[in-house]
Amino acid sequence: MRRYWKTLALIGFLLVVLILFYVRAGSYTDRLPQFTFHKLEGDEAAVEPFIIRGAANYTMLETEFFEVKNDGTTYMRDEPFFKKLGSYGFYSDVKEEERVKQYRSFMRGKWEMEAYFDEDDEILAYAAADDNLFSFSTNEFSIDVLEKQTGERTTFQLPIPEHDAYWYLDVMGVKVIDDQMYLFVEASRDSEDGGKEENFIHQYTIDLKSEQMTEEQQIAAVTSENDENGYEELRILFNKGGDDLSFLVVHDKTSYGVSDMDALETDEQSMEESHSTIESIQLHHMTKGKQKSISTKALEGYPIFWMDGHVYLAEFSKEQLKMIDYDVEQEKVTASEDIDMKSDIPLAGDELEYQGEVVNGKWYITNFQDGMSLANAAVIDLKSLQADYLGELEMTISDNDEQRAKMYLENMYFDSVDVQGNK
Repeated sequence: MRRYWKTLALIGFLLVVLILFYVRAGSYTDRLPQFTFHKLEGDEAAVEPFIIRGAANYTMLETEFFEVKNDGTTYMRDEPFFKKLGSYGFYSDVKEEERVKQYRSFMRGKWEMEAYFDEDDEILAYAAADDNLFSFSTNEFSIDVLEKQTGERTTFQLPIPEHDAYWYLDVMGVKVIDDQMYLFVEASRDSEDGGKEENFIHQYTIDLKSEQMTEEQQIAAVTSENDENGYEELRILFNKGGDDLSFLVVHDKTSYGVSDMDALETDEQSMEESHSTIESIQLHHMTKGKQKSISTKALEGYPIFWMDGHVYLAEFSKEQLKMIDYDVEQEKVTASEDIDMKSDIPLAGDELEYQGEVVNGKWYITNFQDGMSLANAAVIDLKSLQADYLGELEMTISDNDEQRAKMYLENMYFDSVDVQGNK
């Protein structure tokens, strides 16, 4: 026994140090801000899938990453060692975490962007526009498709047509039907006169058996001046209703209502008057091309979801949320509801950011002001346009640490429940 006393002493010393470290770490976490969902109206069970993640930034060198769920706050510093090691100290997307657990080999080396994936019970598909390390340009598509039952993979690269014409290329969405992959890509370039920006959406059809691109088409284009007065953007809303291959291309225009950026930063009233308008909505089909242009004269708000022939829109004012259901076939608004958020936190105003996601017909949303520990939280049923839950994100701070009261939040965002979008 004497022979091993030094080894035993060293092990004992290391255990004491480890215990003291975790005790101190735990006491430090207790002094950090704790966030909770505070219900104002509705069913608390509705926010069980709601996850908000963010970062508390105290100094340039001191940042604490956290996750808020219905049962409280967890800081990354308290997560298991191997989880911190695998995530490089940051919380990653919930759906990507699940994919990595189930398909670790397939997910290795892939960008964790939800737009790059398509998944159902049979396949997991990935497509991304990758850069050339030598030319610093985005020049090829990386394709990878996993057959879940057999474990077989189809992996190949394809050159991006005319990639040199654009300074920006990125995948907006991927859809696999049988042996065909439909790839939607956003592309940007400067106009010939150099004063404007040209934005496009391209649809590429790729045959997975021959590993060849069989069709390319430009499905949307807009030329705009993105400056201090506002900006324009193109978005795609994919149909979430069953196997419907239709999708919407939405052209939005946001006007700040001010003539210079100094006014934008200082004039809260002007910012409140900023608004978005729908310039156009086009209905497309992945295999049949453009179907129709949708009249936008009667539409107000921001299109958030496309399902079963209905466009769902949201319009924010300072204290209310207006939900709109527009039937594309009938070309009319079939329902609308004004929802009082029951909160003193404004829905619209200076530097407010909105984020949300639709899961199983429910719209989970939060909006927050950059640098502030205040946020609204809501769950809206899109079928009834009624609120299942209305609440706020509350913060509490240890009484013996006044410095922590000066903290502010950044990079808050929303993650849905799991890979398949099930509760």
